[in-house]
Amino acid sequence: MTRLKCWLLACFLASAPLISAATKDRNWKTGKVADSVTSGEGRDGRRADVDAHLITIRDGNATYILREKPAWHGECLFVIGESIQYAEDKGGMRVMDQQGTKCKLAILHPDTQPEKQP
Repeated sequence: MTRLKCWLLACFLASAPLISAATKDRNWKTGKVADSVTSGEGRDGRRADVDAHLITIRDGNATYILREKPAWHGECLFVIGESIQYAEDKGGMRVMDQQGTKCKLAILHPDTQPEKQP
C-alpha cells in the first residue's frame, strides 16, 4: 500500500506543472468588434474551399485584424459593436465572446498605435 501511495504522489507531482500550464492566467483586455467580414474568394477569382472570417477588434490603444478559419464554424460569435475580451498568445490571439466562448485566431495585422482623436 505504501508503494501505491508513493507512486500516486509521484504522478501527481509530475503532472502539477502541466495542470498549471493548462490554466494559464492571461492578460485579458477589453475591446469592441469593429468589423466582421467573410472572405470567400480564392486566388484565381473562384470561390475558395474554406472561407476566412476576418474580425477587426479595437480598443483605445490598438486595432487588430484577426482571421478565423473556417468562417462560421460555431465556436465564437462576433457581433459588431459588442465588447469582447482578448489576450495575445503565441502565434495568435485568444478571444472570448459575450457568451464566454473562447477561441484562438490568427493575427493578420496588429496596429498598436493609439487611435487619433478628431
